[in-house]
Amino acid sequence: MGQSYQHILVRAPVEDVLRDVRPDDEGWVFPLPGGSTVLFMDEREQNLDEEAARLSAAGGPDTMTVGVITSDRLLMNVYSNGELVHEYDSEPHTDRPMEPDAMLVLRYTDDGTEVDWDAIPTIGADPDWFLPFGVANADRDTLVDALTKRSLSAEGQHAHLLFALGLPDAIMTGGHYIKYGIEIGNPHEYERLADAIAFGDAPPIPEPVPEPEFRPWRLTTPSELHEGTP
Repeated sequence: MGQSYQHILVRAPVEDVLRDVRPDDEGWVFPLPGGSTVLFMDEREQNLDEEAARLSAAGGPDTMTVGVITSDRLLMNVYSNGELVHEYDSEPHTDRPMEPDAMLVLRYTDDGTEVDWDAIPTIGADPDWFLPFGVANADRDTLVDALTKRSLSAEGQHAHLLFALGLPDAIMTGGHYIKYGIEIGNPHEYERLADAIAFGDAPPIPEPVPEPEFRPWRLTTPSELHEGTP
């Protein structure tokens, strides 16, 4: 079983996002290059697509939910004025019926040809919907490659997409670290996420736990073992 995570990209600075979250919401915001913000909330408790739609309503900033499902599937939904305006799904889709043959090779039932997954388009792989969430000089060609690359896992596609948009890959692991490993205070993750701001009842990002002092192992001498014994 692979990784699963979800977060929201908001085309607005951190202070605007903090102003627009509801009083009973909790989570973390993280500033991004280009003036956007990533919003981490617990997707087990909160419907992030509903939250993204709400934040974009009434002339608010455009938002996008990004979700990875068990490392197999990358989903992205873009919202504007409270409405879902674009969907991306990395899983190939076709209406042509198919079934495996005697050798378990998947074939189309209408003409018997072998199914070529690379020839089946993904849904919503139009880069122009995603470029506004990146930096001004985001790489459109690399973004197209990221949206259509089948040889990568879903988080591999996500990493490729973030690189194309000029965004930090801390976005990928940030929500997972904050929610499930926050008490560990991993120094590497802390450095990557030190600018994250907690809101509501969410705990702040903890300072990293100092590494224990290394002491070389040695044998205890008999005199030390019996020292202080009456």
